[in-house]
Amino acid sequence: MTTAFVVMPGQEDASAPQTTTEQVDLTQPGEPVAPGWSAETERAPNLVGVEWQGDPAASFTIETRDATGTWATAGSLSTPPPDEGPDDGSPEAAGRAGGNVSEPLWVGDDVTGVRVRLDDGSAADVDLHTVDSPPASAPDGAAAAAAGVLRAGASTADRLVIAAIGIAFAGILVAWGVRRDRRPPRRRRRALPVTVGLVVVVALTACAPVKRAPVPGMANVVTRASWGADENLRLTNCPEGPTYMSSLQFGVVHHTVNSNNYSSWDGPALVRGIYAYHTRSLGYCDIGYNFLVDKYGAVYEGRYGGIDQVVMGAHARGFNTSSLGVAIIGDYRTTPPTNEAIEAVKQVLVYKFGHHRTNPRAYFYYTTTGNEKYGPGTQVLLAPTSYHQATGSTECPGQRVIDRIPEIYDQVATRLGY
Repeated sequence: MTTAFVVMPGQEDASAPQTTTEQVDLTQPGEPVAPGWSAETERAPNLVGVEWQGDPAASFTIETRDATGTWATAGSLSTPPPDEGPDDGSPEAAGRAGGNVSEPLWVGDDVTGVRVRLDDGSAADVDLHTVDSPPASAPDGAAAAAAGVLRAGASTADRLVIAAIGIAFAGILVAWGVRRDRRPPRRRRRALPVTVGLVVVVALTACAPVKRAPVPGMANVVTRASWGADENLRLTNCPEGPTYMSSLQFGVVHHTVNSNNYSSWDGPALVRGIYAYHTRSLGYCDIGYNFLVDKYGAVYEGRYGGIDQVVMGAHARGFNTSSLGVAIIGDYRTTPPTNEAIEAVKQVLVYKFGHHRTNPRAYFYYTTTGNEKYGPGTQVLLAPTSYHQATGSTECPGQRVIDRIPEIYDQVATRLGY
């Protein structure tokens, strides 16, 4: 059986491509499989995940087929660390998917088929979750952020209409002014080029792209409207909306463990894919992170409402209250993060700590609601600039990012004057 959902673009950006999710059965109901088992599907997704019953330690290899018919390994999948997701006992945790559901894997655009192979452990009822999140027809994401072009607002057609009206109105004013001008004809002719020039400036101004308004203290942000979030996804899962908090104590740096093989144009499609996977496959209220950054330095608004408010995420189980989750898109266990990505993380933390008056050098004791690493009620000493491994049993955000946490901590504090 195949269950399909169509994720429509957000109302603010109807130009965003449709994101489609599917859940494809790869085994018969109750059928057990052992290492070496594999199954194929003719789907052509951008992002995939695996769900299964049985051994939570099972691991899978994902292979994809390209347009020439060549198969290649795309990556491996297993259950995410148990210390990810919403806090135990929270309303969001009640909606979390049961069974074993892997983290998502970005496989890119040139895919004509997917093969799943069980490498270790045992499994039954194996399903493939697919997300087709195509890129926009025009470049966006990191390039849009670099160019400062904000896609929300007046469309090109709207601006052309405004320009035409402006030109017509300016023409009427010119004609009226000429008729009323009492100066000699020679002086009127000299003034005409200036008037025509003003008309041209009006037209060009009306047709110019709308510039992205930067969030104070932070690099330009690709908003949910700009990357094409379908707000119905979060409202379907959690109609009451996000959980707002009164204070921000610390930030938690993550990596998404997606492939590092993505282009600067893939960012919005990748974020849409993670959003769809978090809500449809994992059962979260929204995308788990408050912000995401890509390796090119673009910053993406994550969980709804979190740009200027403190919103509870689902990024560090037991430590989501009064925290901020910022995730670097990619896998940084052995691959070093780019300087652009690290700089984007610094800018997010500088802005949020400054906005919410968080002391970036003040270590504190945090009382956790509990996870695999710390029991409920445990007090954990944390830095304001922290990382996922400090709060749970996980490799996240990868050793190569962890190596740069002291630098992030120090520069965030220095930029805020501490």
